[in-house]
Amino acid sequence: MEVTLTVNSEIGTAVIQLRARAGFPTLSGGELVCRVQWRGQEYRGAVAAPEAEAVLALLTSARIAPFAGGAMGLDGESCELKIEDGGTRAVYSWWMSPPKEWKPLDEIVGWLRGLGFRTSGQYLP
Repeated sequence: MEVTLTVNSEIGTAVIQLRARAGFPTLSGGELVCRVQWRGQEYRGAVAAPEAEAVLALLTSARIAPFAGGAMGLDGESCELKIEDGGTRAVYSWWMSPPKEWKPLDEIVGWLRGLGFRTSGQYLP
């Protein structure tokens, strides 16, 4: 399993990637690694098992409509969340905050941003 959050803003692009450690094809039963790319630097850190189980629960319980209304703007931030597991993939893109039909993504993105901060020690967009 791999989860990637890309946030584009006026101050730069941050990429937070969560993936199973080598030898573990999915989140369940495996260890997770967080990789953050920000301002030309790369940071890595392990994710504790209880936290990994919590994010797995968030991802597997989320029920999200395939299409949602949304808006675009000129300032602020655009986000893309990509979730891959084996041969399946889901990609969600939005401006500023997910549309109401994608409300479960707020919690997932908030968790990923917090993990990105803890891993990098940097404030990310």
